[in-house]
Amino acid sequence: MATTIIGWGIAGAGAMLFLVSLMLTVRAHPDRRIPIWSNPRPIPRHSIWTRVLGGVLMVSSGILIGSEQLVFLLVLLGVVVLTGSFIMFGHNQRVEAENGGV
Repeated sequence: MATTIIGWGIAGAGAMLFLVSLMLTVRAHPDRRIPIWSNPRPIPRHSIWTRVLGGVLMVSSGILIGSEQLVFLLVLLGVVVLTGSFIMFGHNQRVEAENGGV
């Protein structure tokens, strides 16, 4: 039971770090589009290590959570990915609207 609680804490911390990485990137490029499949130039400080650490924590927390709750961890991972996608697409749409659709 204690390992499950610790595992969910680690998964939550990983999700937050992953989203912090995205927010660092969005804030560093307020007037430019963010490429979907590559890193923007210049790369914001701390965005790479927060993204990597967040992903590692989320994936490795599955060891502590156990197989009976693994489905919920996959749901959390999906929610984080969808949230990040909505943030990035929203940012890119706003930048395009401000630049006249260019």
